[in-house]
Amino acid sequence: MDQDLTWFGGLAAFVSIAVCVFWFGPTALGYSLEFRVLPTKVHLDPEPRNCGFWHIPVGFKGCRYEAKVNQAQGSIFVSWVKESD
Repeated sequence: MDQDLTWFGGLAAFVSIAVCVFWFGPTALGYSLEFRVLPTKVHLDPEPRNCGFWHIPVGFKGCRYEAKVNQAQGSIFVSWVKESD
């Protein structure tokens, strides 16, 4: 019985983390884990919101932003590039 609860708790934690990453988008912590650097070495520009569905005017705008990741001098720099759909 305890093993079933442990398995369920691990699954719930994984799903919770996945939902948070999906909902809040990329974070300095995520990039630091991916590139194996300290979070203080990650410089993340805020993602522009003007292509989002709920940005005025409301609706599909036919564009999105892709993260552009650059490594230089032991740091990670994340900027955003606008792409049309």
